[in-house]
Amino acid sequence: MLGKDFAEKVNEYLTLKGEEVHSVGVIQTNPEQSKHLETARVRVRGTWIDLVNLRSEAYAEDSRIPTMAFGTPTQDAFRRDLTINSMFYNINENCVEDLTEKGMEDLRAGVIRTPLPPLETFLDDPLRVLRSVRFSARFQFELEPALVEAASGEQVRIALRDKVSKERVGAEVDAMLKSQDPVEAMRHLLRMRIFNVAFPVPKDSNLPEGSEYGPVCVSVMRGVDAALKQLPEGHLSAEDSRLILLAGLLLPLRNVQIKAKKKLVPVASHIVREELKMRTKDAELVLALHNAAAEFSSLAAELQMLRKGGNIGNDEAACRRCRL
Repeated sequence: MLGKDFAEKVNEYLTLKGEEVHSVGVIQTNPEQSKHLETARVRVRGTWIDLVNLRSEAYAEDSRIPTMAFGTPTQDAFRRDLTINSMFYNINENCVEDLTEKGMEDLRAGVIRTPLPPLETFLDDPLRVLRSVRFSARFQFELEPALVEAASGEQVRIALRDKVSKERVGAEVDAMLKSQDPVEAMRHLLRMRIFNVAFPVPKDSNLPEGSEYGPVCVSVMRGVDAALKQLPEGHLSAEDSRLILLAGLLLPLRNVQIKAKKKLVPVASHIVREELKMRTKDAELVLALHNAAAEFSSLAAELQMLRKGGNIGNDEAACRRCRL
């Protein structure tokens, strides 16, 4: 039974019980973008639930797209992204089934590991590299060394760039920014040499080709994150923190521009809107924060000059700004 069929059965049961019923949403397969399974979504008592069938798969010698088939629970468990996500809860016997025999062990030890060899898992769906980073940052778990090694290879990097939609990449990056340790997530992207894949600067920008901008971006973000942690708890919303961290991450690219529709566009705006497919409002707020940072830097320079004995009386503009 496919997820959509099961979701409709769930709605039939809710109707019999006189409970609220919502329409079933379906996310279609897209093998070219490594989305091999149709996923159904249904809302039950206020909670959205994703439903997919158990699967097995095989690859023809002349194709990188697998042939999908109904599978056993064990086959399905080993096709999952991570061991901690491969466990089942048996509602008939009220127990957890750990068919890879590593899920509970890794959950207790705080380890992010793939059920199959990591290279095989990542080439099946390259987005799993970003998912590994996200779960590591969310739960502050360690990434298995073999996983990091596989994720750092050129084959996986090219697959992530070419096979995964920008929307899926943006959703994972967004979740990293909201995680317990967003800075460590960005550090993982650097270690795996995929930071430039997640945050690409087009070749037609004024940034010299081959520039390694990732380390300085993450360094600035780390400083911003440290400043945010000094604020009283609850002072900023999770959404505000997300945008401030994103703006800090892209701040070193503030003066980088690209040509788009015969005009110059800040590359930070391009990355947010076109590469991560986030909201236009997000791109506008990131640019607003960059402009505010530029004003602050200018003011800080003027204050430093005044401390060194500059003539305050001859610079009324600076004095007015200092009073602000």
